[in-house]
Amino acid sequence: MKGFMVAIKGFIIGSSMAVPGVSGGTMAIVLGIYDRLLAAINGIRKDFKNNFWFLLRFGVGAGLGLVLLYELIGQLLERFPIPVSALFFGAVIGGIPTLLGKIKPEKITTRFCVTSILWGLIGVVIVLGVANILDILKWLGVVSSNVTSLVSTTEGITLPNVLLWIVTGLVISIALILPGISTSHMLIILGITSILSLPLPALLIIGVSLLVGIFAITKPLEWAMNRFTRPTYCVIIGFVVGSLWDIFADYIIPGFANLSTGWHWLLTIVVSVVLFVGGLLGLLQLSRFSDD
Repeated sequence: MKGFMVAIKGFIIGSSMAVPGVSGGTMAIVLGIYDRLLAAINGIRKDFKNNFWFLLRFGVGAGLGLVLLYELIGQLLERFPIPVSALFFGAVIGGIPTLLGKIKPEKITTRFCVTSILWGLIGVVIVLGVANILDILKWLGVVSSNVTSLVSTTEGITLPNVLLWIVTGLVISIALILPGISTSHMLIILGITSILSLPLPALLIIGVSLLVGIFAITKPLEWAMNRFTRPTYCVIIGFVVGSLWDIFADYIIPGFANLSTGWHWLLTIVVSVVLFVGGLLGLLQLSRFSDD
């Protein structure tokens, strides 16, 4: 049953990556499998057999979720942005109690509350800054206002494209590992609309860069989580809370702007509330099956 739950959580994490406002790291956190993933990656050489099979089960589930549901979720978001967003919104919120449990002190003091809130706000600022880096650069005058992506792709194996593919792999690794950083959103910023449409050399370079990035990030992150548990988890909670804004701004607000009045409006609200509660309760139940 435990191995099956690892695959199920991987499936949920993989499918959630289709949503530009949701990150794989966030879903791993709220599902209670994040710490175990970091430990498995960092300890692959120490206990290869157990960690390999754990990562394999997780990887198979995540791959299936991404492949099988990516197009479906994209189409559902396009046709029903508010209800589908409400489901993921509730799911993310439903995982926050798990994070709060990581920093539960023996005694709650004013200093504890103030510093925890400040660390959380730092996390919110960071994730919003990363998610809106292009708009920030435009505001600072670093890039032109008509620029739609930080980089652009052209056909052929050229030095700029190779560098782009390396950066893409690193971006994906960061988005996979760090909670609150949406992989699909970052790829849009980079100018990558479809990884599968890239040539084979690009996929190989991205894959190698992805693996290097994952192993480079997980070690210091696990160290911070063990050495500075409360500040690190407070920042992570800030990441998770900040990631909710992308869902709200990209789908819920535009969805309401385009929503017709009358029975359709009422039906959408009712379905959205039901899905929100379902996502929240579902994640609360799933988080009980922690693999950490």
